[in-house]
Amino acid sequence: DVVNITTKLLEDESQDTFILYIHAQSMFRIVTNLQGNQEKSFMEIIGYFEKLIKFENYRSKVLLNLAESYKAVENYQRSGELYQELITIYPQYTQKLNFQSAVCYSFIDKEKAIVIFEKIWKERGEESHQAAFKWLLLNYDLNNNDEVLSQVSTLRISIAQKDEANFFYYVGQIYFNEQEYDKSFEFMRKASSLDLEKNKELRSLFVAMMSAYQIQDDDSCQS
Repeated sequence: DVVNITTKLLEDESQDTFILYIHAQSMFRIVTNLQGNQEKSFMEIIGYFEKLIKFENYRSKVLLNLAESYKAVENYQRSGELYQELITIYPQYTQKLNFQSAVCYSFIDKEKAIVIFEKIWKERGEESHQAAFKWLLLNYDLNNNDEVLSQVSTLRISIAQKDEANFFYYVGQIYFNEQEYDKSFEFMRKASSLDLEKNKELRSLFVAMMSAYQIQDDDSCQS
């Protein structure tokens, strides 16, 4: 196969970078489709791609796969930086690349990821629904309750239908934490009526019950 052939060719150090390019790209396609931990293979691929990006005629061709490879080995800083660099090469894919960089930064710098996700969300492009939901989750993780509650109305119309149940769940939990029990009851009852994971469904019913108790709504508590 291609990898075996190029491996043999690479034993001859006089072979040009084109052989290295074919070898690295072929390995990347194979390893990407393999199951399990492929960190060692990706590190080898990264070594090849790092050599190739030093050549201007190969840099743009391998930069995306290099970013993906760094993400695969959880080097999110380097991966995020490469996605940002790709924007300068492929500006027509700015939103998609920004989204991928924000995903990387969400592991190492949540505040930075929030800024990027909000920008994508407010641009109302193809990735805006996903970005809005990611923005909500990160702010929830950081207990940025006021920020979320100030954007509830806009978020509600921005979240994709598949994430609607979780939107009501997380916002309902925030309202409960902020002791706005009438709102937490409303949102958690709505969340429990939608397609939630079982543990979240039980939690939403419990929070709705506790909210009803706090506002002394016995009929709601019993329902």
